[in-house]
Amino acid sequence: MSKSPCTKLSFTFLGHFEAFLILSSTPPGIPCCLIATNFDHLLEHIISMASNIHLPEPKVEAAQPEAAMCHVDAAKLKEEQTHSTGPPVRTFPFGQLSYDLQYEVLRFCDYPTATLLTSTNRHFYEALHPKIEYAIPASERLEVIQRVDRDHRNEFWACYKCLKVFPRSKFGDSLTAAKKSRQQRAHTQTFRKSRRCWTCAIENNYYADLEPVKKDRVSYFPCHGCGFLGTEFNRCRGNRASGIIVNRQCHKDKEFSPLELLSGEILRLIIGQLDYLDAIHLRIASCSMMHQVKLDWVAIHRRFTFVFAREAPLVELVYREIFEGVDESLGPESREMLGKTYTYPCYSCFKVKPAAKFLDKTLQFIGEEPDRFWRRRCRHCCTIAAGEPGILDEWYRRHLCSDCGLMKAKGEACLGCLKTSGARESMHAITKMSRSSNDKR
Repeated sequence: MSKSPCTKLSFTFLGHFEAFLILSSTPPGIPCCLIATNFDHLLEHIISMASNIHLPEPKVEAAQPEAAMCHVDAAKLKEEQTHSTGPPVRTFPFGQLSYDLQYEVLRFCDYPTATLLTSTNRHFYEALHPKIEYAIPASERLEVIQRVDRDHRNEFWACYKCLKVFPRSKFGDSLTAAKKSRQQRAHTQTFRKSRRCWTCAIENNYYADLEPVKKDRVSYFPCHGCGFLGTEFNRCRGNRASGIIVNRQCHKDKEFSPLELLSGEILRLIIGQLDYLDAIHLRIASCSMMHQVKLDWVAIHRRFTFVFAREAPLVELVYREIFEGVDESLGPESREMLGKTYTYPCYSCFKVKPAAKFLDKTLQFIGEEPDRFWRRRCRHCCTIAAGEPGILDEWYRRHLCSDCGLMKAKGEACLGCLKTSGARESMHAITKMSRSSNDKR
């Protein structure tokens, strides 16, 4: 390398990291800048910044006692201590460098080190993270994510569009075949570099137009016309003729009622004040309401009251006449099929289902302990709760109120008692007002 006419500048960073700004000229007469970095000290400092170890505070000389100060200095010291809002904010020398120097350091880091540097704090993440794709060559990033993608021992997949690594939740179900089983689809996607994350796939129309695609076991229908991604009850529609969508009806062009245009938070407050049957009717009013309204938003004591009216002792009055009218010549199979039509309410999802939807062990337990009928769960709820600890914990928190007999959550106020007490107070106020008016007359 020819000698540069420019000077050689050096500065020290925390006594460990030294960066030299060498000005050289590759073509004659055109100077260019190059950072020569001691990467061992840089990596050591980045790790120390990202760790939870607090750096030692600077030594502060012992303050002069107020007794030995004059009254003016003592008043100033007391005022400073009073207006102090917290510990002083410390800044790192590397963060105080100009943005150009930070970017040059980022260019000389490999992909894992650059990712570690940008994840150190918010300043580096906001300033340098968007520039990784410009600082690190695409070939180097591709080589790194391929090593991660080919390792079947971890549950991370590579997106070959944005060249990043994401967990399973960031991909569609069709693009996250299990690596441990080495399925042909997963091997083909890695070999052909055809895997796309959910965001890249939707933005670049990777999936077919208005065709269902699953993510987290929920079917979505992407629209290439307006870019809307909707579910079965709230999506764009159209007719397919020779592989082309005709008569497209996009979601943005649809006219919605004022109730459908409400936000989810406001709609949830409205549903919370309705009865369970009213929420069911509102949910089946339109496809949009079917997608927006959740029956779990209804108060738990109202859901319990609705399904409790369908409990076995009440339904048994009807089915007893049916069983008495059955010919005794029917075989056991016919009687078993007739018994499967017997309905029971599930107090987990608050739905009334036939006996075939419940485990025999569950029905036997309720038959032996009828006082615990409210612990009955259908087969589907038992299967979901087995894989979701949060759902199981929520189920164990439910019990019957000792005052009103309705269902409530443990640690929360009984909404049934509050409603009853509120009605009593209203009736008492109305009675008191009527008596006072009669006395005036």
